Amino acid sequence: MSPVRTESDTRIASGQTSTIPAYFRNPGDAEKAISELSAAGFSKKDIGVALWDDTGNNKTTTGSDSLAQRFRSLFSPSERDEYESRDAIDVLDHMGIPEEQGRYFKNALRSGGVLVTLNAGSRYAEALSILRRTNAITTENIASQQFSDTGNIGSQRLELLGETLRIHKERVQKGAVNLRKEVVSERQNVEVPVTREEVVIDRHPVQGREASRTSFESGKEIRVPVAEEQVRVEKRPTVREEVSVGKREVQNTKTVSDDVRHEELRVDKEGEAPVSGTPKKQKTA
Repeated sequence: MSPVRTESDTRIASGQTSTIPAYFRNPGDAEKAISELSAAGFSKKDIGVALWDDTGNNKTTTGSDSLAQRFRSLFSPSERDEYESRDAIDVLDHMGIPEEQGRYFKNALRSGGVLVTLNAGSRYAEALSILRRTNAITTENIASQQFSDTGNIGSQRLELLGETLRIHKERVQKGAVNLRKEVVSERQNVEVPVTREEVVIDRHPVQGREASRTSFESGKEIRVPVAEEQVRVEKRPTVREEVSVGKREVQNTKTVSDDVRHEELRVDKEGEAPVSGTPKKQKTA
């Protein structure tokens, strides 16, 4: 059944029912589906619930007491139509599910979960969208699920396990960086130009000029001061450089690997025992 061709007029013309069966592995999803259907305007009188009880019967709004009570509380007494029978198919037929589909859902319910049915009328596509959104298994995708009609023959399940790698990351300290200051001395040589004064004596003979005085001046002297520039060194601290310290995250990719195991099915046949399905490997004794 294609989800595109689910309008009510098309289904009625082809003789199909407007009742949608939806199986939920998780009862919480079933509760959510009923709540969303009610919020969308679907009447709870058109909604049915089936559970598998401890005696192996299929009942509407019965079954495990605590679970059944949870779903009873979703409906008022006038909205419930309780019905039970020792024949599971009879119960599902009462809910509007054809017998051929009922066998699928009967075996689904035997593994637990909840079956919800809805008489969608002309809003079939809208209802189906809500049910799918709440993780429902319907007649359109139940073929891909692990249910089969085994009738009254007991069945057993064998789980095949496989290992998967799950990667966890934790932050560990790789190291630390300490920054400190220390004083380092170095000798600098600076050439500084300096000026000094020197006394220059210039002597030259004079002839034929009469002296201005007649007496000698013994011991007379002339004092000429002499100066020079001297260099004085002064040291003053100045800011030579600034250092900023921070951290940043650098993204790298690391490859991790490990061996994982998984279980595979092996079927050993004895004699002419028929085996259906497609086992991984088959051995005949």
